[in-house]
Amino acid sequence: MQAIFHRFRLAAAALVLALMAAPAQAHFIFVVADPADNGTRLQLSFGDGPVPAEAYLLDKVAHAQLWAVSADGSRKLVKLSKQSQGDEGAWVATVKDRPTAIQAVCQYGIFSRGGKTSLLNYFAQYASLPGTVPAPAKEVKLAVVPALETQGIRLQVLWDGKPVSEGVEVVAVGPEDKDLEVKAADGAFVVPNVGGGRYVIRARLTQDTAGKLGDDAYQGVLNYSTLTLDVAK
Repeated sequence: MQAIFHRFRLAAAALVLALMAAPAQAHFIFVVADPADNGTRLQLSFGDGPVPAEAYLLDKVAHAQLWAVSADGSRKLVKLSKQSQGDEGAWVATVKDRPTAIQAVCQYGIFSRGGKTSLLNYFAQYASLPGTVPAPAKEVKLAVVPALETQGIRLQVLWDGKPVSEGVEVVAVGPEDKDLEVKAADGAFVVPNVGGGRYVIRARLTQDTAGKLGDDAYQGVLNYSTLTLDVAK
């Protein structure tokens, strides 16, 4: 799985150079559910893909919240534990019943770059297709909702539950270490000609909204949302 994200890193780096990068060398939160011996392992990582990353950065997202979501939309807040091996690690938990989806949020805080101070918000989702994709919780303000269609995977980006495409940037990587074309389509985005495997999508929405977080002022808001999507073969 590590190899899949080599070119995702390159694609992410290109986007970061073209746009404004997030701190911690373009790291984002990702969530994923994988089978375990005694149930399902839920993982929240902070890096450039849904795999364990630099362990020394994990405390920066220790306050992240992760929910296991059922098909009917009911959800349960999951307590995570930090797990590391060598220099890599993630926040993890094992649950008995496999959730339909996972959703997570993390307000990273304020950072300055290029003479501008911004508030940085992270959102993350995990889902699988075909099947039910529960609606994002209200806390997941920037969300990517996938659907399988004849032309590929349709990605509807939502802000506060409403479709948004203007000012949104989307990048995607598929199985076999493949950068994917993302097309704008009727207020949404489409990744064409897909097969089975794991897909990683990232959306970004920038807002020129000033405000304060505690006593610290910011000039704008950066919102990043990731979707790790398993498509049945």
